[in-house]
Amino acid sequence: MNRLVSTVGFFGDSFCQDICNPHSVEHHYETYLQIVRDHWQAEICCVGRGGSSAWDLVLLQWPQQIMQCVPDVCVMVWPDYHRLFDRQRRNINWRSSQYVQTPQHEAARAYYQHLYDDEKHLREYQALLYHFDCVHLTQYPHTRFIHLWSFGEISEDQSQRVYVHEWQQGVTILPALETLSLAPHHTELPEQDPRANHIAGRAANQWIADQIIQAVEQYPQPKPPKA
Repeated sequence: MNRLVSTVGFFGDSFCQDICNPHSVEHHYETYLQIVRDHWQAEICCVGRGGSSAWDLVLLQWPQQIMQCVPDVCVMVWPDYHRLFDRQRRNINWRSSQYVQTPQHEAARAYYQHLYDDEKHLREYQALLYHFDCVHLTQYPHTRFIHLWSFGEISEDQSQRVYVHEWQQGVTILPALETLSLAPHHTELPEQDPRANHIAGRAANQWIADQIIQAVEQYPQPKPPKA
């Protein structure tokens, strides 16, 4: 199996944007991207962008990578559905709209205040993921797709995280990565987080890497085409 995986691509938001960073170097831990890369001695491509939306993944990150090559393994880290999309300012979301001073972020702040409709954004998000999953990814039968969620949604009774799409192409790893990065008794990530991909330390990074490696090595065989 090791020789069959020569390239691994990472797509998504800040949970997969750093192969390494100053915090991981200073504190002597390998990121899960490094562990996955070293397991297969693979070439790694990382196009994740902090604060970006699922639209950024589908419309910018994925086309940018497949123009060069389609990786043997594609690790997709899916952001939440509340984020907005802009081709130049690629980190527009509710949090960034509160403190980033650009015309786009100021417009986003007004949009969230006056026009944002949660149900509409959720339905658009579900439609996007369904089309990408059931129409687009079927064109790559020899690629292994591994899906992770950055956050997941909190259920109405606040008891668990729920996920808005069940992936047909590929393998899903749960729970959401945020659950591995939150300190006890905290409900959201810190404003300025120096940790690589919000995940610090050997144990958490090793767990994520192990889940990805296992999912790839036990990947289901492609289904034969219907007669």
